[in-house]
Amino acid sequence: MYRSWKSVSFAASLAFGMVVSLSGLRAQDVPPGYEPMAPGEAYHTKFSGTTDVTAADGSVTTVIDSAGTVGEIVDVRAPGHAPDGSHWIEPLKRAPVSAAEVGQVFGIALDEAANVYLAATSAFGLHLEPGGSGWMTGMWGEGGGPGTVYRLDAANGYEPSAFAEIALDGRANSGAALGNIAFDPAHGQFFVSDLETGMIHRIALEDGRDLDHFDHGLDGRVGFLDATTGARLALPPIAFDPLRTATIDACPSGDFAHSPECWNFADFRRRVWGVGVRHDEAGAVRLYYATWANEGFGNPDYAVASEDERTNAVWSVALSADGGFDLTDVRREFLLPDFHIDAETIAERGFSSPVSDIAFPRCGAQDVMVVAERGGIRNLGLDVEAPFAVASEARALLYQLGETGVWAPIGRYDVGYYDRSAEGQPFLRANCAGGVDFAPGYDPATWTSDLGEPDDFVWISGDYLCSPEAPCRLPGVDEGDDSQVHGLQGMPQEAFDEIAPEAAYGEYPAPGPAYPPTGPYQSYLVDSDVLTDATGTLIAEEFTRNDATRIGDVEIYQVCEAPAPPPAGVIPTPVPRPVHTRTMTHRRHGSPVHTRAMTHHRQGSPVHTRAMTHRREGSQPPHTRTETHRRQGSAPPHTRVETHRRQGSAPPHTKEQTHRRQGSAPPHSKVLSHQREGSVQPHTKAQSHLRSGSQPPHAKALSHQREGSVQVHTRAQTHMRTGSDGPKIRPQQTPPVLQQQPVVPQLQVR
Repeated sequence: MYRSWKSVSFAASLAFGMVVSLSGLRAQDVPPGYEPMAPGEAYHTKFSGTTDVTAADGSVTTVIDSAGTVGEIVDVRAPGHAPDGSHWIEPLKRAPVSAAEVGQVFGIALDEAANVYLAATSAFGLHLEPGGSGWMTGMWGEGGGPGTVYRLDAANGYEPSAFAEIALDGRANSGAALGNIAFDPAHGQFFVSDLETGMIHRIALEDGRDLDHFDHGLDGRVGFLDATTGARLALPPIAFDPLRTATIDACPSGDFAHSPECWNFADFRRRVWGVGVRHDEAGAVRLYYATWANEGFGNPDYAVASEDERTNAVWSVALSADGGFDLTDVRREFLLPDFHIDAETIAERGFSSPVSDIAFPRCGAQDVMVVAERGGIRNLGLDVEAPFAVASEARALLYQLGETGVWAPIGRYDVGYYDRSAEGQPFLRANCAGGVDFAPGYDPATWTSDLGEPDDFVWISGDYLCSPEAPCRLPGVDEGDDSQVHGLQGMPQEAFDEIAPEAAYGEYPAPGPAYPPTGPYQSYLVDSDVLTDATGTLIAEEFTRNDATRIGDVEIYQVCEAPAPPPAGVIPTPVPRPVHTRTMTHRRHGSPVHTRAMTHHRQGSPVHTRAMTHRREGSQPPHTRTETHRRQGSAPPHTRVETHRRQGSAPPHTKEQTHRRQGSAPPHSKVLSHQREGSVQPHTKAQSHLRSGSQPPHAKALSHQREGSVQVHTRAQTHMRTGSDGPKIRPQQTPPVLQQQPVVPQLQVR
């Protein structure tokens, strides 16, 4: 049956008024908003939402909203303003797909033709029909189940269809569902992780055939290179038991939906979630995958397992020329640095949250990697807040490949403004929702996507980007914007902070925050929900509803073009590399003068190796886990500001290279250089609408669109229009100057 297009939004219709002809279809068959993705657009997944059903006896039950959107294209190409840490209210969202069509989905992959692939998930809980044992309507797509991968056809208006069924030798997934999915353009294939079996399946692009699978429990653990130490190691094999299934009707708690231990997640020693594919400059291809080891789900072996066995890690396996798995070349790349610091929390939730997504730059050298954590999987119920994961303890970590082939953690992206002030140490902005990808940068002249700057930005899915507990920035207003914003955060690739700022592990200051929100101040913040109705009026409840843990993955469509060859007979002359280039100094930990050996307090230092110093069994006191991990002790002047942005830096430390740099000494910050007072038309949408201090009944979210508003503040007369009846409100002050960056504490990883 051909798809119904009734869900096309009014905004999409306006933005895509001209319908183009697509392969095999008449122009009128594809409505506005369903054209193929353009480079720079994002695809985003989320929970579909809920609805209430009233029974004949008057009782009300909350169920999955099958008509709710679970995935859509988000056009982040044209914000029209600098990333200033404020809520970007109206990016276009288009081509939605519903729970009725594909069920609940998390993982996303995009192929080179802009087709979208979505993986069935339990990340938003497993739900049964009220009073029954069957799956709730909207849990899985039509004709699909826990192991289904769906394809949305770009040439057919993103019509969804079942693409692949992930099964192990004919055994279907019984409930835990799939982890994530990654595309391998070099071999025309996908990799899909299965949270029930622990397998990674290799799926053909052309027809969804299951070509092969990789068994981490048997093929990865039994012989591998530990990249951090250089040692060849082996761990006992852990096999999958095909006789175990999700115990829907026999869960010991009697409440299957709210008991993840009954969902049949793979053994913690073989469970895989995040996957990503890396191609090096020599043409070698590796599959990177993340093991989820911090939760035992009732497995009695968890309590007696070693620390390494209970620590989340990133591994890799080489791919052969035909795209198959090379079982002779398996590496444990690194263990994730701990997040939790107190023994009680570690005993309850492990050392850190699992990595659900792995991203490499799409174009150019893939010498950096971002891993996105998510706060596990749970189900507290459809009608409660933060039901599906533990919020505010998941990071987005940046790694760089060193000259020795070892990945070193070099930074962490602050996600959202909330810094765990209520939960306690560490006071980090750790609100990652588990999705991350690289994206083109923006042209500062127009603030539209600059496809000539691929991978210049990073987009991360997150909770609590703005909230009453931690309002996001509203330029010119001290109180900020306390709307509930959960969705996507886009920021320059270089806008990362220290993995463990010193202040995050001290006493929380009054009034806070513990350290400056440098990264969020340089970000675009986009809510996952559609915030306006068909008339363009703001929907009040969308600004107050808490959607934390209902946010999914994000992928950005990028097209890489090969550089044009030089004219015939012309031999290109190499350009001398200056000391302070954008690449070498201000966006990389790779400066030729700031080496690991010379800085010697950085992660990956050759003297501070895992084997020699940190948290090893038998280490001499005081190098215990408690005494050493994340301790202060880096002696001045090895701070981020003093080491990587030293005064007296040699040319070409030009204005262009200095302005908008994270951590640059005042006043050279992005927010101060590019948004000075006196900018044209300060009466912006962000400054006029959602203002704090507005008199009742002018709520922040609706103050300038209220019927009966004083001075007839209609949308046409107020929203960024000249000729407004009243005087335009100008900023009250310049943004605060960030006087200094956090001190770099000594962080150790195993």
